[in-house]
Amino acid sequence: MSTDPPSSSSEGAVLESYDWLAGLKRNEPWLRRVLFNRVGDKDVVDDLMQEIGLAISRPELRPREAGRLGAWLYQVAIRQAYMYRRKMGRLRRHVDPTPIEAGEVPGDSAENPLHWLMGREHRQAVRQALQGLKDIDREILMLKYSENWTYQQLADHLGVTVHTIEHRLLKAKKQLRLLLKQAHVEVLP
Repeated sequence: MSTDPPSSSSEGAVLESYDWLAGLKRNEPWLRRVLFNRVGDKDVVDDLMQEIGLAISRPELRPREAGRLGAWLYQVAIRQAYMYRRKMGRLRRHVDPTPIEAGEVPGDSAENPLHWLMGREHRQAVRQALQGLKDIDREILMLKYSENWTYQQLADHLGVTVHTIEHRLLKAKKQLRLLLKQAHVEVLP
């Protein structure tokens, strides 16, 4: 079976023989990053990836052009993350949030509590600043700098032009610096 999508949607028989799950596997790392940026929990990301796998297993939901698989997966991932966040928003009204996030409790007594507290405050300030960005800008930043994607890869997978990616990255970095400065977080030039 072919692992790359056919170039034309008119090749119906070829489109049917395309290995959609292999296409999903190829796109899985950046999809996970996009989902994690939206929901912030690796276990939830696993659940959402299963939902994306279910969507791709249904022929009527697949994209008409297999060459647009990345953009289609991105749309499905965003929709799944949105539905999850909406569900959690409804539940949050009924459940008290925990004061300390998992994994943020100081490890041993040898660790300096002041450094731990300052590190926690810094991470929280960066998270809040990232949340202050538009979702698309935050995702482009994360894919570019944590996954080391090229402008062309970002453009292909998000279904926009390279110029749009360049503009968004420049604007997002400027906005992030401003938000961090407003939060009194030291920003390197």
